[in-house]
Amino acid sequence: MTISLDGGSLVWIRRDLRLADNRALEKALFFRKKIALCFVFDKAILTPLKESNWIAQDKKNLILDRRVSFIYHSLKEISLELEKWQSKLFIFYDLSTNLIPNFSKRINASRVIIGEDYEPEAIRRDSLIAEKLKSLNIDLIAVKDHCIFHKLEVTTNADCPYTVFTPYKKRWLQRFSETPCSLSNYSTEDLRSSLIKIDCHENFSEAPSLNSMGFSEEGLDNSVLNPGSVAGIKQLEQFKPDMQSYKLKRDYPSLNGVSFLSTHLRFGTISIRQAVLSAFNQMKDIQLDNIMLENINCWLAELIWREFYIQILYNFPHVVSGNFRKEYDNLKWAWSEEHFVKWCDGKTGYPIVDAGMRQLNKTGYMHNRLRMITASFLTKDLGINWRKGEQYFAFKLNDFELASNNGGWQWAASTGCDSQPYFRIFNPTTQSKKFDLNGNFIKKYVPELRDLDKQFIHEPFGTKGKNDFFTNSDTLKFYPCPIVDHSEARIKTLYRFKESREKT
Repeated sequence: MTISLDGGSLVWIRRDLRLADNRALEKALFFRKKIALCFVFDKAILTPLKESNWIAQDKKNLILDRRVSFIYHSLKEISLELEKWQSKLFIFYDLSTNLIPNFSKRINASRVIIGEDYEPEAIRRDSLIAEKLKSLNIDLIAVKDHCIFHKLEVTTNADCPYTVFTPYKKRWLQRFSETPCSLSNYSTEDLRSSLIKIDCHENFSEAPSLNSMGFSEEGLDNSVLNPGSVAGIKQLEQFKPDMQSYKLKRDYPSLNGVSFLSTHLRFGTISIRQAVLSAFNQMKDIQLDNIMLENINCWLAELIWREFYIQILYNFPHVVSGNFRKEYDNLKWAWSEEHFVKWCDGKTGYPIVDAGMRQLNKTGYMHNRLRMITASFLTKDLGINWRKGEQYFAFKLNDFELASNNGGWQWAASTGCDSQPYFRIFNPTTQSKKFDLNGNFIKKYVPELRDLDKQFIHEPFGTKGKNDFFTNSDTLKFYPCPIVDHSEARIKTLYRFKESREKT
């Protein structure tokens, strides 16, 4: 079968897996030419996933990966919608650096339109593709879709990127008041009439199956994820009433006090504009009191944190492979394979840490408070380099985004911009008592402790891990003793940073 765009636009969707409020589609409609949509399961991204030491497999030895399954089923939703319009989403399993130029030439596209990506490796990939397309007289057009403000749109008075969040947030809000965003203004009919028409009975580039790419159909089992834009919008609508109590509930992992939208924002099944405007639209409600407004502003601040870390990654790409604060490059991190594995498996002997890690391993999700606690434990209690934990989270998290993951880990390790001061070290037991007082979350993910009363569940072996009564208890027969003493670890961490600072 031969198709031709006759000089129209190929829209390559990547982190914008939706048909509504999609800036790349909006740009394509501007040219008033035919439009084709494609997605590439990029071998350059998927092959390393298959080679990881942390992969899980089904009974057929196919890889269980929630994110790949989320993408696959989100694309399926788009495909079904396009089929209703006698069009098609072209899905490939290939190297995008080869596929995009070749496919663009094959269908006679004049331009390829993408949502801009700010990760260093993605920038290099897109630059290479742009060069190849240019040799074919095809333009590559990148549009801002993943952020409200990007690159150097929010800067200091000296036109420098911010490295501290609070003034960045203040300036972000000021910029938004001056130039508020809006949703894309095209209609479903506009899009339907512009998409290239494909006879559904013709066989043209059948989409690869999960199995054919080496992945299992069971990837979303035991997951809290519902893929696709319909599910994303539904989740946003469900969260709107809870936005007014977000600050009050967000730190308690046993409560459903958060939005659960991070994966949808990561893969663009909803747009950042839809999320941000939902907050601003609620704040216009004159019936809201100051406490409600404070709660909504708190959630909005989390969306701004996301953009803060994206602009940090773009403007300071060295953070991908090293500390933002170079004065800590000579930190003498500890290393214990045994301790790292026990941290990964949720067998540290600290119930709140173990519950968080087991939640991550089981579902691919981890509550944000627990991300801070577990990251602090790895870097400050075990003294292990933050990059080890960052890599583990990068493989496991459904919502993994390099900018936020890197920023969060460097915050916890005290090596990042605007990070936790090195002398402020989370006490996992204190955190547990404060944010899971009755142990409800711990009991859900650490069933060995479900019969313990709340006064014992946060520190089941006593203050030194040597309480004979609890050590001999049948309840704790299968639960490990603490692998490190927090008080001793704290002293070592303070010395580690003091030594590093003296050498700088």
